[in-house]
Amino acid sequence: MSEPEGTHLVLDAAMSRVYAGLWRRGEWRALEGAAAPAAETLFAGVGRCLESAGMTLGDLSGFFFCEGPGSVLGTRIAATAIRTWSVYHPGRRIPCRAFRSLEVLAAALLERGETPPFGVVSDARRGHWNLLRVEAGGSFAPLRRVPDAAVEGSGIPLWLSDGGPPARRLARNRQSIPYDLDSAAPWFLRYPLLRQVDVPEPLVLRAPEYRKWSVR
Repeated sequence: MSEPEGTHLVLDAAMSRVYAGLWRRGEWRALEGAAAPAAETLFAGVGRCLESAGMTLGDLSGFFFCEGPGSVLGTRIAATAIRTWSVYHPGRRIPCRAFRSLEVLAAALLERGETPPFGVVSDARRGHWNLLRVEAGGSFAPLRRVPDAAVEGSGIPLWLSDGGPPARRLARNRQSIPYDLDSAAPWFLRYPLLRQVDVPEPLVLRAPEYRKWSVR
C-alpha cells in the first residue's frame, strides 16, 4: 500500500489498553493510551491528541481503525465515533483504513526477531480461539476462529497478548507479549496491516446464531 497522505486519527479500543493517536508518515504526532474502558477514555484521548497537535477533526486526512478481534463494545464505540466524525468533511469522502489487533502483535514479534512459523491467539470464548498463523516466510495466514484442540495441536509456538484474558485453557507452548502501539507507527506501512473499508465495523469471524424463543 502506498503511504497515506496527511494526518490520520488512529482509534484502537479492541484490547484492554485503549489508544487514540495521530499518525503521519510513519510517525506518531501524538499518542494516548489508557488501561480503562473505551467509553471512559477514548474521547478524552482524542481531544488531548488534537489539542497537542493544534488540530481539529476537520483537519484530518483519514482514520485508522482497529476492527478487532477483542472488545466488541470498544470497537463499536470507535466505529460509531468515526462514522459520526466523518460529517466534519462535507463534500468529500474521508478514507478509513482498518487493521487487526493480532496482526499488530505478529508484526511486533517479527520486528523483535522471532522466527516463524508461530501463532498469535486471543480468546474467542465458548471453547474457541482467534488464531493468526505467521508462516515460515513471514506472511500472515487468514485469521481463523478455531476450537481449543486445534490450537493446542497446532505444533507451533503460541503468543497471547498479556493484556488479554487469562489463558488457562492453553496448557502449554504459549508465551505472552504486551499489546503496545507506542513503537508500532512505522509498522502500518512495513507490514500489510491496513485495509481500505467503506464503513468501519467490528470484526466478525463467525455470524451470530439465533434461536427461536418459545414458551416452555
